[in-house]
Amino acid sequence: MPTARVVAPAGRLDRERFEKGLSLLRKNNFEITLGEHLFSSEGYFSSGDPRRLDDLQKAFDSDEDIIWMARGGYGTGRILDQLSWAKFGSKPKWVIGFSDITLLLLTLVKKGFHCIHGPVVQSVEQLDEKSISYINDIIEGGYEISWNAQRHSGNEVRARVCGGNLSLVVNAIGTGSEPEWENYILFLEEVNEPFHKIDRMLNQLQRAGIFERIRGLVTGEFPKLTDMDPVDLLIEKIPNDLPFGSGFPAGHGDQNIPIPFGIEVIFHPGSNSLLKGIQ
Repeated sequence: MPTARVVAPAGRLDRERFEKGLSLLRKNNFEITLGEHLFSSEGYFSSGDPRRLDDLQKAFDSDEDIIWMARGGYGTGRILDQLSWAKFGSKPKWVIGFSDITLLLLTLVKKGFHCIHGPVVQSVEQLDEKSISYINDIIEGGYEISWNAQRHSGNEVRARVCGGNLSLVVNAIGTGSEPEWENYILFLEEVNEPFHKIDRMLNQLQRAGIFERIRGLVTGEFPKLTDMDPVDLLIEKIPNDLPFGSGFPAGHGDQNIPIPFGIEVIFHPGSNSLLKGIQ
């Protein structure tokens, strides 16, 4: 039975939604330990910075197999640089989350660890049997998914994946969370941002030379964006021969299919694009 510790390093929880997600994990035979300060709400946050850090540090230092994030929101970046990695390095574990958790995922990848971009416990619309099955596949080393990519280019490539929420990827530039882009396929998703902000963030990635350095690019869902298709903006900015596939079913939309970060995959771009873990 896999063991998981659930913590909330960012926003305040919705208790009812969280309990539904927790029930599904237990139904799927995860043995759950809860962070001590999950419900000690302080303003926007699940609890104050010291308490959120304490819960996250205890999860990092624990013997559980998985650290599963309760929700995103905002706040992980406020405590990230105070984490001690000493015990985690001697017993790495899977970290699962997305959205604001992007900064933590990028930091894990930068330090050479693996993690999973996937549903948080509170995202009950996305945390379903299908997503849990993919998480089990990743942990067991058998990950493979194909999807219908409306926009695609380039040839097959082998590399590791990293990235996440566009706003947080941009926020990581120039910090200790920024990976060595030359080694990675970049995954991007975003929600509820107007055209000019999306364009400004993509322009920042372009000006920083990231699109010239990455091995490939996969875009997820961009719900609640009505001004312009962000893929059109990307096509303007990326090299013509960059391996690229759009529409991976992950992010803030109806689906959030888990993606392994920090583990080598085959990325085959095409109308039937493929991500396949290499054991």
